[in-house]
Amino acid sequence: MRIFSRPPLMLLAALLLVLIAGVTLGVGFRYEGLQQVAQAKEDTQARLNQQLQRMSHVLRNALKQGDVSRVRQELSLITIDLNFLSFLVLSPSGHIDYANYLIWEGNNAGEMIAGYWPKLHQQAIKHNEAIFSFDDSSDRLQSYFPVSGFDNGQEQFLLFVQYDIKPELNALQHGLKQRFYVLAMLAVLVIVLALVLLYMIVIRPLGSIASDGPIQGYATREFKLIQKKLHWYRQQRKQLQERLSDSEQRWLFAVDGSQNGIWDWNIATGQVYLSERWKGMLGYRPDELESDFEAWTTRVHPDDKERVLEELNQFIDGTIPEFENVHRLRHKDGHYVWVLDRAMQVSWDMRGNPTRIIGSHTDVSENIRNEEAIAFQANHDALTHLANRSAVMDTLEQHLQQADEHTRTAALFVLDLDNFKTINEALGHQAGDRLLVQVANRLSGYFANNALVARLGGDEFAVLAYGVGQDADTATNRALALGGGIRRLMSRPFMLDSQPMTISASVGICLVDSRPDSPEDLLKWADIAMYQAKQEGRNHCCVYNEAMEHNAMDSLWLHNELRYAIERNQFCLVFQPIMDARGEVVSAETLLRWYHPERGFISPAEFIPVAENSGVILDIGNWVLEEVCRFVVRMRSSGQDVPAIAVNVSARQFNQSGFAPQLFDLLERTQVASSAMELEVTEYALLNNVDAISERMAALKEHGLHIAIDDFGTGYSSLSYLQSLPLSRLKVDASFVQKIGEDSASDAIVKAVVDMGHSLGLEVVAEGVETKEQLRYLQQLGCDYFQGYLFSKPLAEGDFITYIQRQRQLAV
Repeated sequence: MRIFSRPPLMLLAALLLVLIAGVTLGVGFRYEGLQQVAQAKEDTQARLNQQLQRMSHVLRNALKQGDVSRVRQELSLITIDLNFLSFLVLSPSGHIDYANYLIWEGNNAGEMIAGYWPKLHQQAIKHNEAIFSFDDSSDRLQSYFPVSGFDNGQEQFLLFVQYDIKPELNALQHGLKQRFYVLAMLAVLVIVLALVLLYMIVIRPLGSIASDGPIQGYATREFKLIQKKLHWYRQQRKQLQERLSDSEQRWLFAVDGSQNGIWDWNIATGQVYLSERWKGMLGYRPDELESDFEAWTTRVHPDDKERVLEELNQFIDGTIPEFENVHRLRHKDGHYVWVLDRAMQVSWDMRGNPTRIIGSHTDVSENIRNEEAIAFQANHDALTHLANRSAVMDTLEQHLQQADEHTRTAALFVLDLDNFKTINEALGHQAGDRLLVQVANRLSGYFANNALVARLGGDEFAVLAYGVGQDADTATNRALALGGGIRRLMSRPFMLDSQPMTISASVGICLVDSRPDSPEDLLKWADIAMYQAKQEGRNHCCVYNEAMEHNAMDSLWLHNELRYAIERNQFCLVFQPIMDARGEVVSAETLLRWYHPERGFISPAEFIPVAENSGVILDIGNWVLEEVCRFVVRMRSSGQDVPAIAVNVSARQFNQSGFAPQLFDLLERTQVASSAMELEVTEYALLNNVDAISERMAALKEHGLHIAIDDFGTGYSSLSYLQSLPLSRLKVDASFVQKIGEDSASDAIVKAVVDMGHSLGLEVVAEGVETKEQLRYLQQLGCDYFQGYLFSKPLAEGDFITYIQRQRQLAV
């Protein structure tokens, strides 16, 4: 009895051994019993089959000899075995011809014999095969054995037998039970012996190993070593606890003078200690706040509370090794203070569960504000405070992950300020930055809701507008309408240094739907559409399509080929005459043409914008000036008298500080008179400091060079600029001239430009004159000079000289 009153491990071991033995014996004997039953059935069937073979032989011989007594004698011999319940000789119809009981003869087997099945009878006769079946409910073996092979044509008989094998099965079960009882007793003895050994070798030594006294039971070397180690660990733990107590006191003394708030939570009793600094951090005096668990939990920000409590519970349960959490606590004044909460477990119960936790609160509000500022800077532009490229990419990624076939399409707009580089160089970077800030404010106000406005860099902005349409057509139309709104928004004057500044923007649009596109592709496509808008003349709006990507590749090709066009002698100049009212040539404008060996002539409208954006325009401009001088020298050497040649100078080249000195050096080096050349600049070139521009133009004019404003009316110049600059001519842009006669408004614009030029003392040249009606109207306005296809298209050098000679002959 003492064994089973020992620790639960002993009882568990006993139950386990009994269970294993019982299952093993039960399964083994069950399996053996089934095997013996199966073997008994098989042996009985074999014996029965031999009896049936013998009976069928006797039956055939008896019927052949007409001696049926032989059949009855054989039946009597067979039925000595009392296990034969029935042994019948049946006709094909089931009639009992002979039976082991005479009372059955002459009757139908289906009516007399329980367990007889006519279907099995007919099946055995039909296939001439014996059928054996076993009835589990009655432990009977049945046989349907056909007898054939009669020479006199007699019908086929069937031997039907029912054999009782229950006595044999009972004998088998009795034998199994006897064996089971013997083995069970042996198993009990083995289990008892095993339990005694287990108790003496394992259980009893384990029970006494924790004490410092001698080990009870069979003390092995291993148990003695374990006892020694446990004793050493207890001593170490005691020392550690003492050191921990000392460290705790020193820690409390140290933190008492620090800026951290201390809390101490006894989990077992629920008591909580909150230091004065902890309460003061939230604006409370020591007596204003109770030291309890709710004093903390009720002041945690609602958005942080669930997360903080979950992590604290995980720390207590041991799921996470440490507790360090940043959250917000409500101050007495109502605002929230960010705190860093750290905790450590300092005591445990016997099962190793923590019973006491000490922690500290550190005010990290300033750090959080700094981190938020850094995070803001990481996703926002420093100048405009708009979202930056990184934020756009992240937002696109989120939109694509959430998009499906039911998501309304968004639209990505990329807009670039036209000629901003010229404005920046002309007015200075500070003025350019102020303009960018105004653009950002205007875009933010226009897209106040349901959109992300960002600055990608430089003068490039992006707008991601949501919900522009459910289908592609609606989204495209809506996006184009928004793009038009952006262009109109940018066309309103901006104020820089109390001066109105009018700019334009080229807008590219890419629809963002549920397709699995990447943010990089979407931004690239919007960029491609924006560059397509620039190629279409700037101040345009284009929606991306796949053909534009080919155009972008074409622009890249142009950019690469332009760098080698000069050294490969692919550029040439053509000349378009400028006529006076009498039809005489007074000068000519030189125009650049590019002949590429693979693509033939490439329009200036294609390659000039690429040259301006890439900076190659400076090299091209210098080449044109040098080529014009060489042309003048050739004409002078051949005795030809040519009029002054007007050269287009890009705004970027004209605003170079060394432009005038370099031009003077070229004229001197080639011995070309200044009067042989005129300079044409666009209004974009006038955006620099007016004093610097005026000084540069004065130097050019003093050197004998005339300066004309080209494409007047399409840029940013103002009347005050024109009044202060030493100009010679003003060229009315062809877009105004070509609208003459369409309506009164177009005619009034041209008249106003001509009158303004004359009022400033400038000669006026009308570009793009193509009809006599346009010429007559311009002559009525008093326009000074005319240029256009009505007089001549741009001519190659030889054709231009021939044209001049013919005009002079006609004049004579």
